[in-house]
Amino acid sequence: MPERTHPTQADEALRRVQTHPSHAANFLTTIVHALSDRRIARQPLTTAHWCAATDAAVARVLAGLCQHAAADTVVAAFSGMPPLRDGETCGERAIILQATARALR
Repeated sequence: MPERTHPTQADEALRRVQTHPSHAANFLTTIVHALSDRRIARQPLTTAHWCAATDAAVARVLAGLCQHAAADTVVAAFSGMPPLRDGETCGERAIILQATARALR
């Protein structure tokens, strides 16, 4: 059998999946960017900060997905997230979420 010199469609699709982050990783990374904002990074994480960050992630990452894919993305993103600690700052949570996002890639 002759050796292939050009990748097949399946090879190309596999390469794209392996090199691009998942929707869940993108979702968490968007939250990380919001929480890393220098204006709030040293402030204690509040519900308002968390809601603003997740709203931005929903608008940026989940908006184009169907309902089931969006739900799966959120479950995958939050299932590996460690629980919050008392007094945790936005920046500290951003560091934790960045590590979680890297694990999801």
